[in-house]
Amino acid sequence: MNDTTYNIYKKMPVWIQNMACSIAGYAQYRRRYNSKFSKYLEDLKESEWWDIEEIKGYQNKKISEIVTYAYKKVPFYRRVMDRRGISPKDIDKREDLKQLPIIDKNTIKKYKNQFKSDEFNDGSLIKRKTSGTTGNPLELYMTKDAVTRQRAVWWRHKNRFGIRPWDKRLSFGARVLVPESQSRPPYWRYNWAKNQYYLSIYHIKDKNIKSIAKWLNEESFDFFEGYPSAIYNLACQIESQNLKIKNRPKYIFTGADALIPEFKQKIENVFGVKATEHYGMAEACGNISKCEKGSFHVDHEFGVLETVSDKKGAKNEKRMIFTGFHNKAMPLIRYDIGDYCTMSNSNCSCGRSSKILKSIDGRIEDFVRTKDGGRAVGMNRVFKWAEGVQEIQIVQKSLNKLVVRIKPDNDFDFSYTKEKLSTELKKRIGEEIEIEFDIVEEIPRSKSGKYRAVVSEIESQLSGERALKNKVDADIGNIRSN
Repeated sequence: MNDTTYNIYKKMPVWIQNMACSIAGYAQYRRRYNSKFSKYLEDLKESEWWDIEEIKGYQNKKISEIVTYAYKKVPFYRRVMDRRGISPKDIDKREDLKQLPIIDKNTIKKYKNQFKSDEFNDGSLIKRKTSGTTGNPLELYMTKDAVTRQRAVWWRHKNRFGIRPWDKRLSFGARVLVPESQSRPPYWRYNWAKNQYYLSIYHIKDKNIKSIAKWLNEESFDFFEGYPSAIYNLACQIESQNLKIKNRPKYIFTGADALIPEFKQKIENVFGVKATEHYGMAEACGNISKCEKGSFHVDHEFGVLETVSDKKGAKNEKRMIFTGFHNKAMPLIRYDIGDYCTMSNSNCSCGRSSKILKSIDGRIEDFVRTKDGGRAVGMNRVFKWAEGVQEIQIVQKSLNKLVVRIKPDNDFDFSYTKEKLSTELKKRIGEEIEIEFDIVEEIPRSKSGKYRAVVSEIESQLSGERALKNKVDADIGNIRSN
């Protein structure tokens, strides 16, 4: 919501805010779940058991289809292929993709309008902005069908654990649905359309934990979902205050940032249930989900994953390059997402033949700590409001000060970006924080050469905080998935 709407919203009584969340949730539900959703989900539950040859045949067919479509309808790919003397019939299997260039966010920004299909007008499409976990936020367009297919892939992951779309959920996300200034419960809002409660991750603070724990024991949720760092923070606070959660969910599903072993162990110990994860992206050109045995499987029906060597990666790590199959509004072919992985040559005991990853390395960011004991996560979400930037990073210097580093692009508007980012940051961590903006030529990298969206220079308190720092600063290795 824009600033004017939000200022009106935050003054409403809680019951009206719940109604507003439900109305917005219903509109979102209609966009995401069309009449084909159930069929897509059932098809996916069948295709996840395909053998290697069936997977290979399907992926080669979809590669040929999307390349042919891109040549006919997308100016960027038509120009590139013509210049290279390539026709769509030259690319009909996975190995042929190497004839096309690898693209990244900067490529899309540079040739933005040339990536959009000629078939659609903007009014029929869904606009998305990436959260900027790689420091480079991006605006994209998707068809409604591609959005529904992506949701079906995400729900297949939950179905593996017996969870259904209408089950009651508690979400840990970065939206600011509970005003930061609110000092009394409820620190959650209800979305009737999705049977969803949304817990404000910015209110997970020492003084609020008893009321949150009490509410969790009064309610009954089928599952939790959201940022593992936020769920970990809540688990640590509950444990430190010797509280117990007796009304446990069936499962905990995480995404958006890394479920490192320290997070997973604490979450499972405190809430008494298993935590699993999936790796998705706003660009909707690939997805990776864990199975019941804890292995990361490539969701082969949604896109194809290539891996390429990179000197920045640790030993055996490779960059992940995705080609999406279903978003005709803005096809992404050989797209460098900016994260790394280590592949496995083993077969999974679950019986699925899809490719397995040992680990994924990416989406690591520090907590932002507040004076009142809070630990804010998902701060890269504010990068959606950073227009005209090549890269951006938040650095916490002290409990009272943040520095926002910006590497500007040609159309950068400092005054506008400063105002928007300041507003969004203060919505999450309070008005009293000092925010300094630093225009730089380059964003500093870790010792391994990798980027982090949020860096804290404050001494770590929780073991999970220290683990995050060690993963990147000391370049110890990958984020282990199993």
